[in-house]
Amino acid sequence: MNYHHLLEKFRTEHILRGSSPRTIKSYVNNCRMIFEYLQKEPSEITNDDLRQYIHHLIDKSYEAKTCNQKIYSIKSFYNFLGEEGKENAATHLPRQKEPVKIPQILGKKDLSLVLGSLTNQKHRALLTTAYYAGLRLNEVRLLKVTDIDSARMVILVNGKGNKQRLVPLFQKSLDLLREYYKNYKPKKWLFEGRGGNRPLCSRSLHEIVKHAVRLAGIKKRVSMHTLRHCFATHLLENGVAMQTIQHVLGHKDIVTTAHYTHVTDEMIARVKSPLSDLNSSDEEKPLEEKGGCDE
Repeated sequence: MNYHHLLEKFRTEHILRGSSPRTIKSYVNNCRMIFEYLQKEPSEITNDDLRQYIHHLIDKSYEAKTCNQKIYSIKSFYNFLGEEGKENAATHLPRQKEPVKIPQILGKKDLSLVLGSLTNQKHRALLTTAYYAGLRLNEVRLLKVTDIDSARMVILVNGKGNKQRLVPLFQKSLDLLREYYKNYKPKKWLFEGRGGNRPLCSRSLHEIVKHAVRLAGIKKRVSMHTLRHCFATHLLENGVAMQTIQHVLGHKDIVTTAHYTHVTDEMIARVKSPLSDLNSSDEEKPLEEKGGCDE
C-alpha cells in the first residue's frame, strides 16, 4: 500500500496550518486505521467503502463521538487531496448523533474538600488556579509566570486553537501562587516539570487530581476537566450572565456554555412544587366562591 507518503504530506499540511499536535496525531492515525481496514489506496476508496467502515464501528459498539472523529479525519484528508468543497469519497458521509451528557459536577462543599486536601503547595496552587480560572488541562499546564498579571488581577490564557483570552485572577488564587512562587521560584513555566525546563506533563496533572480526590474521600469520578465544569456551574448558580461565562471559558458557541444550565444543583433545588403556593383552604372552596368562571 502506498498511502504512507500521502499521510506524511497530510501531517505536514496540518503542521503548516498550525493544528495542535494532538489533532494532527488523531487525524493521521484515524486515516491510517481506515486505509488498513479497507485495504485500498485512497484514490480507490468510495463513499460506500467509508460507510461500510463506519457501520463496522457501530457494530463494534464504538461511541458516536469516536465514529465522528474518524469521519472528521477522513473528510479532512480528502479535502487535502483535492479542492475543498469538491465532491469526494467522504463528501456525503453522515455524522453520528452524539448523546448530550450532563457533565460530572462536585458541590461547593466537596470541591472545597478536594482543594483543601493537598498539603503539597505546588499541587494545591495548581488545582486552585485551574478551578478559579476555569482552565482546560493544557491551559493550566502551559501557563507561564508572565501570564499572571496581579496589577490588573487577570490571567492571560493561551487557549484552544491558539486563541488568547483574559480570565479573572481571584485573590485566593493569587495568595496561593505568591506563597508557591516564594518557595519554588519557577522561571518560565508557572508549574514546571522535572528539571524545570519544561511544563508538567499531562499525566502528572491527572495524578495530582486523583490523589486530591482520594484524600478528600470523594467517590465520584473526577478529572481536571471536572474542575472546569464546576467553575462554570458555580458561576451560573451565583447569577453570572451566560455571555460572561462563555467568554471566561473561551467557548466559541454559547450553545456549549448553555449545557451547564442542566447541572446547576442549587437552581434545581430551589424549584418549588407547582402547587406549593396554593392555599389548602382555597383549594377546598367551590368554584363559584372563587369568583366563578365565564361560560
